[in-house]
Amino acid sequence: MRTLVTCLAVLSAIGTGAQAGVTEAVVRKPYRVQGNSAAEVRADLKAKGPDGWDGYTYWHVDWRYVYKPADAGCGIREVATQLTITFTMPSLETDNSVLKAAFDDYLTRLQVHEDGHAENGREAARRIDAGIAALTAATCEELGRVANAFGHRIVAETAAADKTYDAATGHGRTQGAVFPKPLEVGSIGPQSPDIAEADASSSCAAPAYEGNECSSSTTGF
Repeated sequence: MRTLVTCLAVLSAIGTGAQAGVTEAVVRKPYRVQGNSAAEVRADLKAKGPDGWDGYTYWHVDWRYVYKPADAGCGIREVATQLTITFTMPSLETDNSVLKAAFDDYLTRLQVHEDGHAENGREAARRIDAGIAALTAATCEELGRVANAFGHRIVAETAAADKTYDAATGHGRTQGAVFPKPLEVGSIGPQSPDIAEADASSSCAAPAYEGNECSSSTTGF
């Protein structure tokens, strides 16, 4: 799962501190795979899957906050946080009804795993929204730096949580996100020796900051 954060600060001299809350949008991007055997489908997944994975979850956090300057320092008048979650998942076209049923079961289980990554994104957005609303500093300029650093820290912690989640679930294997399952191979076609079990994807790089906009990414497999 790749995460991206953007933030924007605005100066305001009126109003009282308040959270606008987190607004969420979910986008689904299916990609088509084909095959009439498990080996054919697995090969197509390998060829077409995003970044080499069967499923991919991308969440983007955008926060905007309004300063509340005062004689004693600077606070936050309002925070508005937008979370966008994008799922990229396969859709199978096949004439093999047994294969289709097995693949649909796999997709259900893979989505469960991907939903775990999405929930980490939701938790990050909630923490950023609530945390920035409570911040104060001697000056608004300092507050902007503190707020953005806080957001990046939450992103880094969430990246670690995503990696822990992947390690604990075997990238979804313990949740049943495996295709094909060993016992299914005989009924839905032979499995090639180099066919790997399916994984969900995540991503992470060091945060970057420029002016009033900042971004950060993280990756785990």
